[in-house]
Amino acid sequence: MKRIRIALLLFCCMFFVFPSIAFAFPNNIKTSTIRPDKQQTIWNNTDLHITTEQPEKHPIPDWFAVSENGWVAISCFGDPSSISIYNPNYEFQSIIYIDSNTDVQVDWKEDNLILIFGISTVMAEITLQGELVDMNYLLTDDDNTRRYYYEYLGNHTKISNGITYRLQNSSKILDRMLFVDKNQLVRVNLDGTETIIYDATVEQKSFFYVKVVIAIVLIGVCAMIFIPKLVQLCKN
Repeated sequence: MKRIRIALLLFCCMFFVFPSIAFAFPNNIKTSTIRPDKQQTIWNNTDLHITTEQPEKHPIPDWFAVSENGWVAISCFGDPSSISIYNPNYEFQSIIYIDSNTDVQVDWKEDNLILIFGISTVMAEITLQGELVDMNYLLTDDDNTRRYYYEYLGNHTKISNGITYRLQNSSKILDRMLFVDKNQLVRVNLDGTETIIYDATVEQKSFFYVKVVIAIVLIGVCAMIFIPKLVQLCKN
């Protein structure tokens, strides 16, 4: 019984403790070359639109990346998915909309943006003007690439040039709960003070309330179905 309790505790810790990971775009990840003609075909089928007009509402952040020069990319899954770009002074520069029907994780390769499309693991390197530079398949059958794809890209805490960046929830209580979306990207300065770079608190709360209502309805339906059967079973 003691071993079971310890195992359960370790299992829970896996969800609440996220180690900080820091490294530039790795050169040792495993990729497969895509022919130039096929690259162009895939890219032509990717509905990408860039605008410098900042949206009134901030999409809920899912992933982010920080370049060595301090540029920030924040990827948000949606319909369409979007990637918000901020300069080193945390000023909004542009937003990239992608109608990809899948999640799009992000990274930086020097001054270019790396887009990694989840289902196909197509990795596209583009300029901030949306021009395709290169495209490869990301192969996750070796340790380095698997660690990069599954650990680094989706990590909520990253370090760039000694500065910590963290996706968090504005509510410290909700921040520790599973399945609750993060709504802020903050920079933790060397003196420990925090600077909010991106804030989708309003949008996150609305979405959270919708999920709570759906959960209550599902629990109510299940209770209406199974409680009478349980009572009948107990009587028998």
